[in-house]
Amino acid sequence: MKNRIKEMAILMMGAIAVTGCPMYGLYPFVAAYFAAFTDKKLMRNLLVMLLPGLLVARNEVDAAVKYGVCILAVTAIYEAMKRSNFKIKIWGSGIIMGGVAWLVEMAGVAFISPNLGWHALMALLEAIVIASFAIIFNMGFDAVVTGRNRRFFENREMVAIGFLAGLFAYSIAELEAGSFILQPIICLTILIFAHIYGTGMGSVIGTSIGLVMLLRTGDMAYFGVFCLLGAVIGFFNKMGKLASMAAYLLCLWFMGITYAPFITRSEWVFGIMLAAAIFMLIPIKFRWNVDNLYAGDEFEDRLKRGQARVVEAANMFRRLAGSICRVNKGDDAVFATGLQLSEAACILEKISDSMIVDITTDKSEEELQIKTALERKGYAVKSLKLCIGEKGETKIATRLCSLINNAETVREVIQVISAVTGKNFRPSGGSRTIVGREFSDYSFIEEPEFMMLYSTASRTKDGEEISGDSFTYTDLGEGDVLLGIVDGMGSGTVAGEESELVIELLEELLKAGFEKASALELINSMLITRNDERSLAALDMAVGDLYTGRFEFVKLGAAATFIKRNRWVEILKSTNYPIGILKKVDYENTIKKLYDGDYIVMVSDGVLDAVGNARSEEVLSSWIAEYEKKTPGDFADYILDKAIEANNGVVKDDMTVLVAGVWAKNT
Repeated sequence: MKNRIKEMAILMMGAIAVTGCPMYGLYPFVAAYFAAFTDKKLMRNLLVMLLPGLLVARNEVDAAVKYGVCILAVTAIYEAMKRSNFKIKIWGSGIIMGGVAWLVEMAGVAFISPNLGWHALMALLEAIVIASFAIIFNMGFDAVVTGRNRRFFENREMVAIGFLAGLFAYSIAELEAGSFILQPIICLTILIFAHIYGTGMGSVIGTSIGLVMLLRTGDMAYFGVFCLLGAVIGFFNKMGKLASMAAYLLCLWFMGITYAPFITRSEWVFGIMLAAAIFMLIPIKFRWNVDNLYAGDEFEDRLKRGQARVVEAANMFRRLAGSICRVNKGDDAVFATGLQLSEAACILEKISDSMIVDITTDKSEEELQIKTALERKGYAVKSLKLCIGEKGETKIATRLCSLINNAETVREVIQVISAVTGKNFRPSGGSRTIVGREFSDYSFIEEPEFMMLYSTASRTKDGEEISGDSFTYTDLGEGDVLLGIVDGMGSGTVAGEESELVIELLEELLKAGFEKASALELINSMLITRNDERSLAALDMAVGDLYTGRFEFVKLGAAATFIKRNRWVEILKSTNYPIGILKKVDYENTIKKLYDGDYIVMVSDGVLDAVGNARSEEVLSSWIAEYEKKTPGDFADYILDKAIEANNGVVKDDMTVLVAGVWAKNT
């Protein structure tokens, strides 16, 4: 899973930070940290990290019991809301956790404390801290995890990251081994963040850690040294790691002999040098901006070296997969492990291929026209780069600011770009949407030629409360969409959970950049190695490119899919097995080009079974062909009603209909 290792590492560091920062005997940061991730499916991992941290590292049995009760209660509340299809916002999660913590605290002291008012006030303050810092922790975590794909951070994100770094430093200092590892951790943290993200982030991280050390020691020198250190390193980051390292050492040496004698103590000298050695060994670099992204031969050489390392890692995974599979060829778990390693090798090879790029620094005439048009509208443009994506879509990355307004939306910028290019654009995912007086990075991507609207209609089997069918319509980004139906084995809770699991895994893997074949192989290997009875599910999916209208249909034991164009209907059938039966996935795929006004109709087998004869697919095709209304919602309801009517109103199996229409945007 993309970024999984990075997420877990950051999650662990945050858990160490919050379990080591009590406030008057309370641990509100523990509860706030858990509340920050109730919408990220990381609750189990957090439970394993937080409570043992309080018990083992801090020896806080009472706190572990209290916050364990809070965490379990909030988890139950969140699951109940999820079953009711109620999506909770992060601020709502913080308020719920704060309220639960207040109730648990008051229940614990109600019968044993003579000063109930004081405890009520302290519990209320703790609840406010929990609700507030849940938002801060969520923002800081998201900013760090997505930092690799971003060239900027908002001010509040930098503050959130700085606060987490400060808490981590404070927590490390509280550990028994803190006197040995605190110094290198502080220095390395400032070094890495300042070198990667520049002066702003370096100053925030240095200030946060300096404030923590000031509160611990009372020595103002810590605050000044670390704040200045982060700024100095960030100032020289564009000159490379050696320049950042030289700035780091010279700044500390100068401050040590003129202002901060603590730097000359043996433990700090050791920590400073150890951090410097680690920094030079780890492969990190600063965030390149648009101007120096293509830095000639030096950049190309680094790219080739990186490609060679990726290829070497892919070959290692393939060799490891072969060795594992030779251990026990008949074991499903061994086979699945080997398969997953092979898929990891395929992904690395794909990454390696994508690193082969044509590097050019020439400015196109269209880039100059866009830059000139923006400057005439009152924008200062420091850099602008235009490139063509794999699907022929135009992408634009620019660094600019407004010379007229303090804050405005990017709508005016998009209008200027669209007028010059003759194409419609929108902000890329993660790009800023506000233009201010300071230079910031923005990215835009051409709008797809087509748009898609969908709707579903479903009925649960008579006598059952939960359907075994699940469906999806998901925007995969870059103009790609996923739609599909998964029919679990049978009906009821178990079948519903299995189909929902397949849908969720499919969405997450495709969003993370996995190829369809790789995603299906990984899902299949997971299903065949489950501890309980072997799981299986019929899968009907389509992945479409809205830039070209090209859709790839994939079927694994699923009911027929129908493509409607005016009164003509094409039937796509499946003759293979559901996913989760065979060790190797044997799927059927068909590629179709869709046009303005075409419809995709997917149904679960309960709909076809309701028609009740050998020609059910032809009958359903005739219903689809004769339908004239345009809205997908009415279309789906029409098909479901006809199927139920054909079976005399009896629903013998779960029935799901998904209708999606394709329309050209320029019509």
